[in-house]
Amino acid sequence: MWVYDSLTAINYYSPQEIKLYNQLVREEMNSLHSSLRGNGWIPFCCYEDLDNGSIVRVDIRAREVTKKENYHLEGPALQYPQLQPFKVKGDEEFRISIYPRGSKLSEKPQTSLNGFVEISGSANMMNYVFKDSKGMEITFGDTSYEDDMPVLNIKKGKEEASHKIAPCYWLDRIK
Repeated sequence: MWVYDSLTAINYYSPQEIKLYNQLVREEMNSLHSSLRGNGWIPFCCYEDLDNGSIVRVDIRAREVTKKENYHLEGPALQYPQLQPFKVKGDEEFRISIYPRGSKLSEKPQTSLNGFVEISGSANMMNYVFKDSKGMEITFGDTSYEDDMPVLNIKKGKEEASHKIAPCYWLDRIK
């Protein structure tokens, strides 16, 4: 399917592509700190903060009720961001991890929050929302135009900051 001059879905994945994808998922998850591995989490997308060089990683897992309908059972998605084959419906759990520039990506992230996605409009635009009990909130969303860059918004109490982010690939960043 072509939308905004981009290929957004591939409806067939060969057994070899699925095998390679699963290998990359295992490699990526094994590169994380042990506290972030397992429990059904798999990679979803990764961004670089263009303002300060931080790496922003988002993982996804299906909630118990919908596990059979989500993930990559009907074929994996082979590149970031917003992967169509996950069939994101808005009932999945998301986790954001933020690693400041210069930190080791194999260690615990400076910030890790759980959240959800709100899907709106006929284009299924996704807005990610992450919150903690201490009043921190991180949000960002899809952009509908090629030239727009997603913006990561961080609120801590009365302080607010916005950062431009660009998609990147986790395994490229850890090497």
